[in-house]
Amino acid sequence: MKRENILIILSMLVLAFFLAKMFDGGSMSSGSQRTQELIYSDFKALVASGEIVNAQIVGDSLIEGFTQDGLGYRTYIPAEDPSVIDYLRLYQIPINYVPEKSLPWYLSILINWGPFLLIFGIWMVLMRRMQGGGAGGGGLFSIGRSRAKKMEPDEMKVTFADVAGVEEAKDDLRETVEFLRDPAKFRKLGGRIPKGMLMSGSPGTGKTLLAKAVAGEAEVPFFSMSG
Repeated sequence: MKRENILIILSMLVLAFFLAKMFDGGSMSSGSQRTQELIYSDFKALVASGEIVNAQIVGDSLIEGFTQDGLGYRTYIPAEDPSVIDYLRLYQIPINYVPEKSLPWYLSILINWGPFLLIFGIWMVLMRRMQGGGAGGGGLFSIGRSRAKKMEPDEMKVTFADVAGVEEAKDDLRETVEFLRDPAKFRKLGGRIPKGMLMSGSPGTGKTLLAKAVAGEAEVPFFSMSG
């Protein structure tokens, strides 16, 4: 399996973990038990009927615990009813208070921004793969983009002396070399810049090497592109 595929799979697993943490209610009463969400009025009715075994207040708004049936429950305290503790004491319900857990600031940032960063990273990897990974093109977004490789004059070490067996072709190209070296001289004589030259021949006859030799002799950049 390619390394990029492994990276995508791991990123998806981490993303799923973060999403589960974000949407997990984090019930302290559920454990391995089933937990039911209660409307606050139903919760008070169960307290009055003796169905509530205990109550654990988490922070300022959450109450959770167990019923006589062994099921976990949770409900939220409305802001307009601050007397819930007195109500529980009235029916002698055991009360426990637990401060609401707060994550460290760096974990909060990681949980809040981690999924978005992972999605962005996966998107970048997919875009890179669609573009062909930057190697040889061929991707969806490489249409219209030049795939030519540029070689500067100081990189060109090929000259006519390195090309053998095509003396007639080299003689025909010497004027082209002179034009590339000093185009202003030809413009004064009314010469026009050619749009290009076409070399024809069977594969392996030295066309590319001859083109490199022209660039090397004229000391101009050489662009190479295949396909």
